[in-house]
Amino acid sequence: ERTCPHVPAWRVTVEQEHKHQTQGRPFAVRVDLTLPGQEVAVTRVHDEDVYVALRDAFDAARRKMEDAVRIRRGEVKQHTA
Repeated sequence: ERTCPHVPAWRVTVEQEHKHQTQGRPFAVRVDLTLPGQEVAVTRVHDEDVYVALRDAFDAARRKMEDAVRIRRGEVKQHTA
């Protein structure tokens, strides 16, 4: 909410891949969020620790959201063609 207060939709999916293994089963975390006029999707996979996968996915989503807000505000330098 601090970065972009107008995020109408968030979807977080956590899956455990390769369920037939007994050790080292990676968790895949996908964060989909909708910004005004844009959708952002982030997927992170981490072995055995779902909390690290969640943290990394939300950090990446926050960075992408901040980049989208900067572009929308015109704070990113545009290159001439």
